[in-house]
Amino acid sequence: MQRKALYMLLISLIVAPFAGVYTVFMMKVLCFALFAAAFNLLIGFTDLLLFGHAMFLATAGYVTDYAIQT
Repeated sequence: MQRKALYMLLISLIVAPFAGVYTVFMMKVLCFALFAAAFNLLIGFTDLLLFGHAMFLATAGYVTDYAIQT
């Protein structure tokens, strides 16, 4: 079941740019989904909330934006 969902997600990500979906929007959605999944893992399973995780995401976003603009 999970493998089928993974394949469907992969196919939808490959087809999305050709279907007219904005690629920047898709990247933002995927980044927030990854961030939400990581927070679910941290808070849901370990009951541990660390803001260092958010700092790493923000730093990676800043460095990526800086690298793209230069």
